[in-house]
Amino acid sequence: MKNNILNLALTVGVLLSALFSCDTNTPGAQENKYSVAAERYTFYADADKYKEATTGRADKDQCKFTWKVLKVNRNGNVLTIDISRPSGCDVKYEIIWDGIILESYPGVANVFLKAQSENCTNQADTTTDKLVVDLEAAFKDIKPSTLKDTNFNIREFCATKDIQCEKNCDVTITN
Repeated sequence: MKNNILNLALTVGVLLSALFSCDTNTPGAQENKYSVAAERYTFYADADKYKEATTGRADKDQCKFTWKVLKVNRNGNVLTIDISRPSGCDVKYEIIWDGIILESYPGVANVFLKAQSENCTNQADTTTDKLVVDLEAAFKDIKPSTLKDTNFNIREFCATKDIQCEKNCDVTITN
C-alpha cells in the first residue's frame, strides 16, 4: 500500500513538474514580441496586438476608408499581396501575427492585414499597392523547414473575409 501511494505521489510530482516547466520562449510568448519594418508595411509578432485586431475587426470607427485585397500570391518564401485603396492617400499597412503556427499538417499561420492612414477618405479613383513579404525575415523565429510547409490565412481587418493561401498559392479575389 505504501508503495502505491509513493508511486502515485511520484507520478503526480513528475506531471506537475512537466506542466510548470513548459517552454514559454516559443513564438507568440510575451517575451518574443517583435516587429519587422518594410517599405509599405510593418510586420508584428504580437499576441496582444492580434487579440486587439480580432476584437476590432470590421469596426466602422476603425475603418475610415475602403480598401480590399485583390490578390495573394506565394512563391517560395515570398508572399505578395495586392491591395486596392483610394488614390492620394498615404497608407501604411500592418501585418499582425499572433505568434502561433497551428499544429496541423500542413501548419497554418493566421495573420491580420490592417490599413491605416491619416485623413484618407473614400473616392472614386483607386490605386493598387503591392506588399512583398519576405517570410523568412518576417517569421524569423520559425525554422525555414517549418515555414516552407506553412499555409497562410490572411484576415482582412475591415472585412470579415479571410483569404487562404495554401502552398505556393495564386489567389485572385472576386466579389
